[in-house]
Amino acid sequence: MSASPGETIAAISTAAGEGAIALIRLTGEDAVAVADRVFRGREKPSEMPSHHQRFGELMDGDRVVDQVMLTVHRTPASYTGEDVVEISCHGGALITARALQACLHAGARPARPGEFTERAYLNGKMDLTQAEAVIDLIRAGTDLALRSAHEQLAGRLGAKVRAIHDGLIELIAHVEASIDFPDEDIAPDEGERLSRRLSAIRERVRALIATAEHGRILREGVRAVILGATNAGKSSLLNRLLGFDRAIVSELPGTTRDTIEEAINIGGLAVRLLDTAG
Repeated sequence: MSASPGETIAAISTAAGEGAIALIRLTGEDAVAVADRVFRGREKPSEMPSHHQRFGELMDGDRVVDQVMLTVHRTPASYTGEDVVEISCHGGALITARALQACLHAGARPARPGEFTERAYLNGKMDLTQAEAVIDLIRAGTDLALRSAHEQLAGRLGAKVRAIHDGLIELIAHVEASIDFPDEDIAPDEGERLSRRLSAIRERVRALIATAEHGRILREGVRAVILGATNAGKSSLLNRLLGFDRAIVSELPGTTRDTIEEAINIGGLAVRLLDTAG
């Protein structure tokens, strides 16, 4: 589906299933207008101040869908940089689907996966490294992975990339200026001096690339295979590390006939243990 800039989109922003509350989110040029069509309360969403919440009823035509809380986040002080409306309804699977359907009937279209964060990136609310950190933050399974995602979302990686970019631009601009404007007495970096500046930038790039494997391990964890002879105690070791009996332990050989895999958290790092046949 092709998307138009500013087109109003809607999606369920909470996990599938039943819960106390579910969240429907809208963003785009007509997000507030769509909210006006579906919300019935003491005041219309278009009359509400930004970042204030109101209680009312969510309507689909003349039918009441649910009692909800609605919040308007006006541009540019919003997640996407556009007008954003958030509707909190009861968290049943059916009622959440009906609430989204009401927004779609009122003029929004279903959002593509990740489209809210895509809008935030395109509207300059975050850089690409921060956009990529959003899913890492959601999927983080250990404290270390969570901290790494928070740091990336805060812009630490993006700042390092921009510093390298700015250093290269400055170097190129200085060389080009000395060539294009010889009468301005702009002394170009030459020989060893130019080489030192390029080497410094190269080392910063190498240092940044070296952190990629560390980041992958934080996101995906480490796979560790417990390997050994038959009845060497592999399954006993697995159970001891897990803290519960996951594998069958017997004096008879061959009780483990296939791999058994479980995940544990060791010092904030996700480790996937694989018990194997002898």
